[in-house]
This record gives sequence, C-alpha cells and structure tokens, in this order.
Amino acid sequence: MNSNPGMPPGRIVTLNNGALRADASCVLYWMQSAQRAENNHALEHAVELAAERSLQVMAVFVLTPCFPDASERHYRFMLEGLRDASTRLARRGIPLAVIPGDPPEEIIRASLKAALVVTDAGHTRILRQWRRRVAEEISCPLIEVETNLVVPVDEASQKEEYGAYTLRPRLHRKIPDFMGNPPAIEVRRPLKKSLFPSLDLDDIPAIMARMKISRAVGPAAFQGGQTEARRQLRRFLDTRLERYDTDRNDPSLDGLSGMSPYLHFGHISPVEIALDVMRRGGAGADPYLEELIVRRELAANFVRHNPHYDSIACLPDWARQTLERHRPDPRPYLYSFEDLETART
Repeated sequence: MNSNPGMPPGRIVTLNNGALRADASCVLYWMQSAQRAENNHALEHAVELAAERSLQVMAVFVLTPCFPDASERHYRFMLEGLRDASTRLARRGIPLAVIPGDPPEEIIRASLKAALVVTDAGHTRILRQWRRRVAEEISCPLIEVETNLVVPVDEASQKEEYGAYTLRPRLHRKIPDFMGNPPAIEVRRPLKKSLFPSLDLDDIPAIMARMKISRAVGPAAFQGGQTEARRQLRRFLDTRLERYDTDRNDPSLDGLSGMSPYLHFGHISPVEIALDVMRRGGAGADPYLEELIVRRELAANFVRHNPHYDSIACLPDWARQTLERHRPDPRPYLYSFEDLETART
C-alpha cells in the first residue's frame, strides 16, 4: 500500500488482515502520538491512500480523561497543540474531531465509517495495547506509520541494545534512508464538516474542567503546537545551537533547545528538526544530533524491547544484586522529597 517514493516502506506496518470497506466514504486518520498537521508521515500516507481511492480524509484524536500520571500541565499543552493541528488540517480539507473517551473503543466505533484506518506509531505499553486491540477488533485494515522517530525502531534493531555505542552504528547506516520530510499530498476530496461530534478546541478551559486529572502542576509558561514549536526551534538555531556543545550541560545557562515537550507530544517532527540543524551546522550540530537521534532512539529501543521498562525489573541481574548487597549500608543523610525538590541538601 505504498507508492510514494518520499515515504520509505520501512515506516509502514499493516497491523491486521482487514478488508477494505467498499461502501465507506473516507480514510480515517487516527491521530494519537503525532499531534501535528505537517511533516507527518502517517497523515500523508492516509491522504495518499484516500487520493488513490477517491475518498475523503477524516482525522480523529481520542482524549482519554485520565491518562496515567498526566497533570493539568500535560493536558493543556496537548490541547493547545491539537487546536493548532485542527486549524492547519482544516485548511487542507481534513476535519479533526477530538472525541472524549477510551481510545480503542472510540476508534473501533469510528472505523465503521472508514475504508481503512491509518495511525501513527506508539511504543509504550499502553499505546501498543490500544493499537493491538483496535487491530484485533476492526474489520478494515489498520496501518501504522512511524513518524516520531528518524529511524523506525525495528528498522534500527530487532533487539534491546546495551547502549548508544551498539545502536549508533546501526542508526547511522539507516539514517540516509529515512532522513526526509514526507511530501504534502493534495487532498483531492476536501471534507468541510466533521463526520463525528467533537470537543470545541476554542474553549480549552471547558474541556479541562471535564478532565479527571491532578491540578497540582499548573499550565506551562509556553504554549503547545506546531506553530510554537517551530518558533522555539528558530530561536534555538539562531541563538544557542552554535554553543550547544559547551552550554548544554551547564544548568546556569539557557543552552538547550526546548524541543523536548514538543517532541513528546508529536507537535514537531524529529526529521524536520534534524534537517534544520544539519543545514545550519556549526560546532553544536553533531552533539545535538547525537541527542536527538541516537540517545532519543535508544530510549525508544529500550521501551520497545524491554517489557519491564518502567520497573526495577528492567535492570540486569548484576545491577539488582549490587543494589541488594548495599541495602544495609549506613546512610548518614536521609532527605525527604521536599528537601530534594527545594535543594535543601
């Protein structure tokens, strides 16, 4: 299902054996991990498949009311990004419906109107569970497209890597094959109105009031979304990239890129960032690309291939044995969480 030369086939995985629904009017793009309207391989693949079949494209994001460990800060930043994505998608004739509820349940229901479903890739346990359930229960095809990594995780390695030194050469061999932004495909049959009821992204406070989340951490001082991510990226390239190699490890300096939250929610593509950094060059370029690609994708490899990634069981035997051996060691200083949080050590 790939005829686009700008879309490396290694990004695309069909997750089930569903049959195309002949009586459907749209291709459904299930936006979840890549919350952006441009430089999104999954979205462009959905648009391409729709164009081939003379179908419309409908985007859906399912907003779960209580994602694990999420706070008011996370949700507001994410909703700002979805609002930005919705505005950009509407210009292309692709409505974005933000639907509250359980993601698998809502996508299974929405798929009844679709010829097929395309989604972005996710690697944490809950994201993989969501995609697995949808793949098992919908009758049409579910296609997953990796767009939040430069090199798709299983293209880089089929096993857990021990460290950056083992993954780095594998990534470097593959980067030339995947270092390209997807071309924007023309939406041949624009859709003016959403096929599904949606939350009103122009009233984020009203949406936030419905969320069953912690209010202990308030909104961030900066906004979410692709527009803001690109503004922050330009600022980094213009003012801090050149000294990134020396400034990034000094907490007293503003030497970082500020891209982490935008990458986390998929508000900006790592390929877009990498290409801009490579074009700019300078002393900070290689150290930054090491962090953006090798170190970040080492984390993705770990989460993908170690089922215990979020518990102490993920540690190798020697590390756990060492911790156990030192359990009774005397500890003259014991600090509370508040002491550590306020630097009173």
